[in-house]
Amino acid sequence: MPGDVQLPHAQEEMKLKEEDEERMKKKRSAPDSSVCGRKKRTWCLSDSLSDNDSDDVPPLQMKYSRRPVELKAQRRFRLRENAPPPVPPASGPKTRLPLAALQNLLAPAIKLESREVTQAREEAPPTLNGLVCGADNMAALAAKVAAEINAFRDGEARENAQLEHTVEGLKKWNTELGKMYAQLEKTNAELEKTNAELKNTNATLQNEMRELHSDAVYGRAIQGLHNRLTGRQTR
Repeated sequence: MPGDVQLPHAQEEMKLKEEDEERMKKKRSAPDSSVCGRKKRTWCLSDSLSDNDSDDVPPLQMKYSRRPVELKAQRRFRLRENAPPPVPPASGPKTRLPLAALQNLLAPAIKLESREVTQAREEAPPTLNGLVCGADNMAALAAKVAAEINAFRDGEARENAQLEHTVEGLKKWNTELGKMYAQLEKTNAELEKTNAELKNTNATLQNEMRELHSDAVYGRAIQGLHNRLTGRQTR
């Protein structure tokens, strides 16, 4: 259009397009290979053509070029450039709409719903609020579990301290019992020694009693003899 400014790449594209069209026109107007005697994809001037057809005659020698292939590739690239952009996925950031916009879009469908469904929809919290509430509940539950774990650890620490105190008391009591056992062993040794002394004393007393008994028997015998000698009778 007049007044429009074409970019350099657009000008280059138009130029390539014009060259491609001109080359295709010359190719269609080229003579048959049997007449020209073309070899190795080169063009030659035909003698059978008149001077009036000079405009349609290609150059004398034009080697085969890969320009058409490149033009096809450029054309495919141009078609890809002119193609509409791909639709982003449904979960992309560009397709996210605020809650109010979603409600406006769903308003006609919501109007067609029954009263029970509408009431249930109104009573149900939005998804984001539900997620936030769920996250808050999870955080509260995690805090509760952490508090219970800390309380359990504190109770366990107190029980461990109490057990350590009890163990220390038992160790002291065991030491006292050891001392008492040593004292009892010492007292037992003394009692055994006293018992041995008492046994010796008992044996001595028994010997003395036997001697006294013998002395008494001997004294009575002497007394009876004395009485007989003196004429007395003993009862």
